[in-house]
Amino acid sequence: MGEPFFFALKEELNRAEKFIFLEYFILADGKLWREIKKILSEKAKNGVEIRILYDDFGSLRRISPHFCREMRDLGIQSKPFHLTRPVLSPFANNRDHRKIAIVDGKTAFLGGANIGDEYVNEEERFGVWKDAGVKIAGRSVKGITLLFLEMWAYAVGKVESFEPFLRVRYPVFAEGTLVHPFGDGPRPVYGEAIAENLYASLIENAKGSVCIMTPYLILPERIKRALILAAMRGVKVEIFLPGIPDKKAVYRMTRRYAAELINRCVYVYMYKKGFLHSKVMLCDRKRGIVGTVNMDFRSLYHHYECGVYLKGEACKKIEEDFDRLREQSERLEKGKIGVAERAITSLGVLLAPLL
Repeated sequence: MGEPFFFALKEELNRAEKFIFLEYFILADGKLWREIKKILSEKAKNGVEIRILYDDFGSLRRISPHFCREMRDLGIQSKPFHLTRPVLSPFANNRDHRKIAIVDGKTAFLGGANIGDEYVNEEERFGVWKDAGVKIAGRSVKGITLLFLEMWAYAVGKVESFEPFLRVRYPVFAEGTLVHPFGDGPRPVYGEAIAENLYASLIENAKGSVCIMTPYLILPERIKRALILAAMRGVKVEIFLPGIPDKKAVYRMTRRYAAELINRCVYVYMYKKGFLHSKVMLCDRKRGIVGTVNMDFRSLYHHYECGVYLKGEACKKIEEDFDRLREQSERLEKGKIGVAERAITSLGVLLAPLL
């Protein structure tokens, strides 16, 4: 959840000695940002290098239009990603949807939560906001640091040496857990559909169970077919969706895809307490993904995204999260939608690659 996630993040920010990197789709002024800003200001005074990369569209009207200047006055570097302009651009649809925090190259955080009060339930918009994130230590942080530095170089238009930020002595952990970060982005920038391939591969190789949390369900054919075939061969497939929508048009599409899956023996649940924003998958209780990738075309094909693939002991926490969520959710028994809703969403199916 966002509350313990950001509590842990603030603890690590307070320990920073060399550098702090933040990359978020949404930065929103409020209690949470003011608490983080205070920590960053103190750290900048003590010589810690701080860089903030935020998506210009995601943060539009949520922060001051003079944000970069205000940060510069505090000794903090900041940069908006893909400035929002009132002109048509082939890049306007390619947003930086990542949520990354890195402290000294030793610790990293990523997951679904942006920096805004709704993510820690200080501001109620759609009931209880359920999210998921991970704190990572060890050699895997190097890969996340590289993801940030590549995006920073792209945003500022200048390539620098990454090596000074990679001189880190990592602790040695006991074997038994694989932690593998990954990044994804629009084609042709990324030659492969990394997130889609990873999701599909895990579903296709599942033996007993597939559990998914996602706020949106607008599926490309490959993943939809993988879910249906998994259910048909006896794998228990469970998908958890929000009980309260944040975008009504997208929610209608989600219900249509959910109805189709229910008719193919997939279990679909609605989170009763509010909005489910987590982006999590768990297969056979031992392989999982936590990240920023929604189950829709926008995340899978248009946005810059990130996540971490986990195998082994690390998946126990994910399993516990699904167990709690199952108790807080209601299973949908019928895979039917009304005639009017089906007619409305038929157009949405044609426009699905843009949603």
